[in-house]
Amino acid sequence: MAGMIDAEGCVGIARDTYRKTPAYRLQLSVAGTDEALFDWLCERFGGFVCKVKRYSDRHIAGFQWYLTGKAAAELLRNLNPYLVIKQPQVDVACDLIDHWAQLPVTGEKRANELARRHRCYEAMAELNRKGGQYAVNVMPTRGKLTPSQHDLDYLAGVVDGDGSIIIGKSHKRRADGSIFPKHELKLVVTNTSDVLIRWLSSRFGGHFVIAQRNSRWKSKIDWKLNGASAAKLLELIGPSLLIKGDQSRVAVEFIDNMQRLTRGSSRTDVESELDRREALYQTMRRLNQRGDAAATTKHQAPTALSGEAIV
Repeated sequence: MAGMIDAEGCVGIARDTYRKTPAYRLQLSVAGTDEALFDWLCERFGGFVCKVKRYSDRHIAGFQWYLTGKAAAELLRNLNPYLVIKQPQVDVACDLIDHWAQLPVTGEKRANELARRHRCYEAMAELNRKGGQYAVNVMPTRGKLTPSQHDLDYLAGVVDGDGSIIIGKSHKRRADGSIFPKHELKLVVTNTSDVLIRWLSSRFGGHFVIAQRNSRWKSKIDWKLNGASAAKLLELIGPSLLIKGDQSRVAVEFIDNMQRLTRGSSRTDVESELDRREALYQTMRRLNQRGDAAATTKHQAPTALSGEAIV
């Protein structure tokens, strides 16, 4: 769950200004397109789910899971020791809830409490802002890597949220002019946090690529692990994956049953192995396709759950 929150989660403080007195509430949310994930979240942690229509008709309709108020603060407090990226947001969230006081009708205490809530709101907004460019300082760790089971479980959440399991395909031209297809397994995690990328590199090796698409936004960083190393890691985290379990199984099969092709391989062996790789490549493409959009309506999160106070 900690990996999911760091990858696809958002810890925020919403502010409703439609009334004379602004209302603030702590809000923990997770976005995605896999309905099974949101059933799992509701069963284990409560909250509610809204459907969100995608901007493009080519994309699958998405879902947003929400947990608010004291329930969100309690869950975040339990997850805090395992978070890599969002620990500062959790500190602000707990500060808002732990020092919560009923608003007096008038007077200085009322003004002070509203000012405290607003300070928490502004602090959270600053932590969550997209703009700005920060120094990226990523140093991959060398040597023997020994991830713990906790590390593997956290990685499963990150891969389900911000990860991609891909079988890439390119064409290599041989000396005789013939074209030979080349398939390669890739595990990629994309994020803007160099803290997360350093953590991934220190536990699992791999390499990273930094891309700057917009000068007003933080740099996007891709952490990558290829081939047998990716398959070995996916085999370890496979039982903990909620969304990408099928992709993980295809990736492991792709590597485990791979036959090495050399110049001495028979034509029959080459064709059989290339057909096997192509079949798994097409299977992975189908699993990763975005698909057609479902007919949904965008719903805003309710002001508060039944029986739950707005904070």
